[in-house]
Amino acid sequence: MRLHYQIHISGIPSLTALWGFVDNYQSRIKKLTKTVVEVQSVAWFINDYNEVKNKKLPEPSIPESKRKVGNIKRSGIIDGKCCIMTIDLVIKLKIEDDFPEIQLPQTALPSRFAGERFYRLHFTN
Repeated sequence: MRLHYQIHISGIPSLTALWGFVDNYQSRIKKLTKTVVEVQSVAWFINDYNEVKNKKLPEPSIPESKRKVGNIKRSGIIDGKCCIMTIDLVIKLKIEDDFPEIQLPQTALPSRFAGERFYRLHFTN
């Protein structure tokens, strides 16, 4: 199975995030199929990495006065950066012969990786 997707994230995701995604995927397939599923190998390739600089206006969180009830101020504009990344993710699964449905691997795929939702996803076997 090969995944090609774009994600908005800050920095490169960790290997812990990758393995958490794969483990979640394996658990979801097992739960849906009640079949033995084994992850044999995982590989990823970062095709494209574009850093995006932005400025965020934080939520109001600072009282104007500590002694009386009043308005709440914002702490100020925060400089931030994130990236739009295109990643190929290859997951090799060992599945029993009586696997019920061909579309199930795509159905079981988690919708989040490294704390962010997929922006665009292409799925191939």
